[in-house]
Amino acid sequence: MQLNQINGSDFQVWINQRLNTHRPSSTIRVAGMITRVFNTAIKFWGYPLVENPMARVVIPRAEITSIKRIPSEIIATLNRPQTKIGQIALFALETGMRRSEIASLKIQDVNLDAALAHVTHSKNGFARYVPMSRKAIAAINSSSVSDGLVFGMSSNAIRLAWDRYKNHHNFENLRFHDLRHEAISQMFEKGLTVAEVSMISGHRTVSQLFRYAHADV
Repeated sequence: MQLNQINGSDFQVWINQRLNTHRPSSTIRVAGMITRVFNTAIKFWGYPLVENPMARVVIPRAEITSIKRIPSEIIATLNRPQTKIGQIALFALETGMRRSEIASLKIQDVNLDAALAHVTHSKNGFARYVPMSRKAIAAINSSSVSDGLVFGMSSNAIRLAWDRYKNHHNFENLRFHDLRHEAISQMFEKGLTVAEVSMISGHRTVSQLFRYAHADV
């Protein structure tokens, strides 16, 4: 279909059908991308559209999923790292940083004196500073630098190493990203406000953090 032939009802039908096979959160992300495409076409490319066809579309609500906490016995094991991937996992647990952010962390991004890590490559495109605990700094000091990277491993290498690590320790169904979830939940337990956690975690909307504030124990 030509752009000028598409209207909101076309997308509404598509969204309603897509909800039968995809989670609402997935549909919301794709709908948001389509909305931005049309906004760009109208505002910057001069497409002669009266309005964004997505403007009158009813977008589904995102489901609120609970955060499942990591059992204390696994936390205890993670706090006794014996390998490089163990150090990286502990760093993730202490900072709440994403795997890709940890993989791209460079020496110049880390200030050990100020105990801060500068995340320059984030999922949402916004840089931020992340405070580092003594355990996080110890994990860095225990790592060997390669090509200027703090941990010297690509995101995919960390993923593969984590799979081997969790299989070795029988950490069933524990994703590397769950370390970030646990870290953010612990931030709320320590008394940090939503605004403070948002600055550290990089979440851009407050609603994304509500489920962490009431995480399952």
